[in-house]
Amino acid sequence: DIALRDLVNFKEALDEHAIVAMTDARGRITYVNDKFCDISEYSAEELIGQDHRIINSGQHPKEFFQVLWKTISQGKIWRGIICNRTKHGELYYVETTIVPFLDEAGKPQQFIAIRTDVTAMERANEALADQTAELRRSNNDREQCAYIASHDLQAPLRTIGSFSSLLGKRYSEALDEGGQEYLTYIQDGVTDMRALINDLLELSRVNSTDAEIDDVAVADVVGRATDQLRADIEANAATIEVGSLPTVRADARALQQIFQNLIANAMKFQPKGQAPIIEIAAERVTGGWQFTVKDNGIGMAAEDCEKIFGVFKRLHTTAEYPGTGIGLSLVRKLVDKRGGRIRVESSPGQGSTFIFDVPDALPASPEELLPALEQGEALSV
Repeated sequence: DIALRDLVNFKEALDEHAIVAMTDARGRITYVNDKFCDISEYSAEELIGQDHRIINSGQHPKEFFQVLWKTISQGKIWRGIICNRTKHGELYYVETTIVPFLDEAGKPQQFIAIRTDVTAMERANEALADQTAELRRSNNDREQCAYIASHDLQAPLRTIGSFSSLLGKRYSEALDEGGQEYLTYIQDGVTDMRALINDLLELSRVNSTDAEIDDVAVADVVGRATDQLRADIEANAATIEVGSLPTVRADARALQQIFQNLIANAMKFQPKGQAPIIEIAAERVTGGWQFTVKDNGIGMAAEDCEKIFGVFKRLHTTAEYPGTGIGLSLVRKLVDKRGGRIRVESSPGQGSTFIFDVPDALPASPEELLPALEQGEALSV
């Protein structure tokens, strides 16, 4: 009989791939295939007549199985991942589908469970979850350490700044030319150190501070950024050309920091004596908005376009172009935190165009991702 032969072939194919068990209406095992015996380390004789508590791992709360049993008792199909325990105590994971078969009265008369061994996948998920949690702890520790170290440096720095200032006011006439020069070096060093500490504090706060996401008019943000830079804009005779800008879902303070750093950067890296021209524009792209900050500055080589986003990565000496080397690293962290990406297009003598995204969708936080990883959702879909 062709139909019978097809059914036999189908069963053989299923047995080759899947772990199969049948139970009666009370949940007593009536059939297991060889794969079930292989993975559980029980013989068919040891399993037949038992219920599935024989392989219960104790890893699931009782509510887990209550929901499972309620679902199949109502004639509905249940799907999920179950952790079981072998005869010799090893844990294993199976992706399971339990199908109830009903009698004429609509009551389940037996259940067939089809399972796939996903132990390797689940252990990879667990390892990934552990690594994610450890990385998060490590990052938090480093950021906290950087914050504390930078914060604690402020006190001695204020002392140095205050006493060097008093020294200059009270004893400047007693100092010869060399002494006054040394005092200027001290005061300049204090100014540079204060700028460095402030930038380090901003960098350490990026991931430790919760973003305040709201509808933000980007034109207003750019306006506040240019107001903060007004003295530098006037001193450099810079022209800021702002196109039509949208309203986006973002943290207004973080977005202002991004624009403020990019505009300041564009004004700084200019040929001597040239007035900066900076163009700010936005374009709607798939999944969000793309912003550009274009300048007419000195530009850079293509191989340097990625280097500049590293902490303390500088292409020029502080004597040529002062700064801490942290600003663009901060910008990248702020853009990344919002779920976007930043890059720069440039060539020597042709200016630079910084391009960054603000996606419509908010990125998932590690706290939101970790439970999914722990439950195996990330790799078990």
